[in-house]
Amino acid sequence: MDLLAEETGAKVRAVGCQKICHDHVVGVRRDGDLVWFEEVDSAPRRRALVRFVTATAPAAIPKRLRRLVVAKRAGRLRT
Repeated sequence: MDLLAEETGAKVRAVGCQKICHDHVVGVRRDGDLVWFEEVDSAPRRRALVRFVTATAPAAIPKRLRRLVVAKRAGRLRT
């Protein structure tokens, strides 16, 4: 959370369990869509996440993050 807040200036907030809690889950809202990534647990993955968040729209998901997308939670936030 600190990395994204410092590096991107993005609005960052903690949310409750999304039932995909394998490890280091991150949701990114871009262009009205909510994309969830799981296992964002290494420096290269975090750097790719920062690149994705800071990229100008429309931005494709970086290759390093594509296999980490959680399709079953796409566009949804559990409250």
